[in-house]
Amino acid sequence: MGNSKIDFERKKWNEYYGLALEGKGQESEPSLWWQISDDDSVEIVKKYSDQSGNLNVLEAGCGSGGSSFYLGTIFRNIGITLCDISENALTYAKFIEPIELSGKVRYVRSSISSMPFPENTCDLTWNVGVVEHYNPNEILQMATEMMRVTKAGGNVIISIPNRNSIATLKAYFLGSGFGTKFFQWVPGYRFDSEILYRKSELYKILSTGLRRDVSVEFAGNLLWVSAPQLLVRLTNKWFRQSGFSFLTFFIIRK
Repeated sequence: MGNSKIDFERKKWNEYYGLALEGKGQESEPSLWWQISDDDSVEIVKKYSDQSGNLNVLEAGCGSGGSSFYLGTIFRNIGITLCDISENALTYAKFIEPIELSGKVRYVRSSISSMPFPENTCDLTWNVGVVEHYNPNEILQMATEMMRVTKAGGNVIISIPNRNSIATLKAYFLGSGFGTKFFQWVPGYRFDSEILYRKSELYKILSTGLRRDVSVEFAGNLLWVSAPQLLVRLTNKWFRQSGFSFLTFFIIRK
């Protein structure tokens, strides 16, 4: 993976989490919409994980680490390693680390494609909303590295924005040349380096490249981030974890 690509992503997320450290931006706006994504993500991890023993978790490309922190409230016997290329992301994660996880979290700055961890050390290696920033060869390199550090019988879980969800399509449109030119006034996240992968495309990258079976799940609400809570509640009741939900999860057992 080229240094220019890594430098671009590091700069982008340093700026993003720099704002978060100032109490600004999307991270400072908790909502029912985000809570649903977290709840569904944890349900998927629970479905594919043994909850009776210790769980050693590596979030490879952690951002705020919020998803793994939330896991820590469910799995009591847990150790968490958060890995990211952004210094500000790790600083922000330390800032929001729940007090009940004190001493259970390790922070490491590193590229996902080459992590400083031994083989076969993690029960779960995962990330949410990371690999869509990279091309297929780079994704396979990351997934192979995630598989390397995962124990036999453990899981690699990779999640991307679902291109059939309203939130993803909105971010794609706002980040397009047309959206950037004529809709600067519309709030919300804008795609820049993201690639709008189809479910079948990433499934093929992972299943063929890793030569393993891949399971698919969905998580999150099907509306946009700032949608009225009443609509979010109604759509979550009738269309929960559907093919139009915000996130698509790919689960690979080692």
